[in-house]
Amino acid sequence: MYEFTLGEIFWFDVGFEDIPNESKIRPAIIVYEEDNELLILVATTSVPPHDPPKYFDQFKIPVLNWRKVGKPSWVQSLKLIHLTRTQLRD
Repeated sequence: MYEFTLGEIFWFDVGFEDIPNESKIRPAIIVYEEDNELLILVATTSVPPHDPPKYFDQFKIPVLNWRKVGKPSWVQSLKLIHLTRTQLRD
């Protein structure tokens, strides 16, 4: 099984909340491990905060120094997603 460290970015398949049976491969940041199996990840987005800011924009944190993305990205710290190690891709 892959060893990881907190703060690493992984790719995973996340379903859309408003469109059943559809999903998208998304990057996420590992922020916590529980019982050595369940991982809690924070989803990322390339959608910047609005100007003027909307309510949920206060939960977007810029991702700095992430070279793989190639464009500005934000962590959506409001939304935590629970996954197992087998759902992660490296």
